[in-house]
Amino acid sequence: MRQKQEDYDLFGDMSKFIPMSKSSEQGAATQVWAAVSPHFEGKNGGRYLADVGECGPMAEDAGVGAEGYSKHAYDEEAEEKLWKISCEAVGVKDY
Repeated sequence: MRQKQEDYDLFGDMSKFIPMSKSSEQGAATQVWAAVSPHFEGKNGGRYLADVGECGPMAEDAGVGAEGYSKHAYDEEAEEKLWKISCEAVGVKDY
């Protein structure tokens, strides 16, 4: 499906996204690294990866495209609530 210019216009000034643009190879590099690196042997899950490395939380006043993850990404209480709602929504039992 081809995007219309009006779809892009909804984002307003797109120049703020230019620093975040990557080639296909650059975009895939972190996933490939995570899949083949011995760095993760014996470890699994619970890590935020970007730009071929592990990231910590982003600064409270960080803007669009800042490095790191938002603190809500590791909110265990919200995670549990979302899991229960999702189970109910698809009609499966929570284990």
